[in-house]
Amino acid sequence: MDSLLQWHLIAGVLFLLTGFTSALVGPEKVSGFLGNPLSLVCKYEEQFKNNIKCWCKGAQWSSCMNIVKTDGTEQAVRNGRTIIKDNHTNVEFTVTLENLTEKDAGKYWCVIEKIGADIGFPLSIEVLTASAVNASLDDEGDLPTVNIIHQMTSTTRPQDTAHFMRIFNCEFCCFIFVITTAEGVLQRSAKAKEEDLETRINILK
Repeated sequence: MDSLLQWHLIAGVLFLLTGFTSALVGPEKVSGFLGNPLSLVCKYEEQFKNNIKCWCKGAQWSSCMNIVKTDGTEQAVRNGRTIIKDNHTNVEFTVTLENLTEKDAGKYWCVIEKIGADIGFPLSIEVLTASAVNASLDDEGDLPTVNIIHQMTSTTRPQDTAHFMRIFNCEFCCFIFVITTAEGVLQRSAKAKEEDLETRINILK
């Protein structure tokens, strides 16, 4: 019984480590000027080079909407003003938004589709207007630090930062509950064995 519970614990830990990985990285925030194009790059591990890559918009990972996706090749794919292109050699894909509008601002996800659960990396896009830049100049007397066309932010997520699986919070909480419960059973089982051993020793005495 103990070995079975231990196996489930190990499997659970492997599940977490597989789902929350650094297999996909990119900029945390990218800025561009209203009316201009903006590009960003997300890098992935080589094992995923033939997987479909997606560009998804939405604050929540479980409900974000796919805007455009690759077909598993390096062919560029367009949907309206958004273009996505994979590069298997550099193990990265580029997303370009043409003619930025204020509605383009918000939270997005770089996504790798895979069997079991997709992998997503969250990032934000900020759209700057001339009035905002002028206001910044008036207040600070210097140009604001922004990242325009093809420039990634200098603050990317560390390699060991956890990423998100497309699972619901309730599933994750249930999983943690099962792991915690299994650990408790193991501890109680070990304690029972110790008490049983002490009883036998006392009988022999």
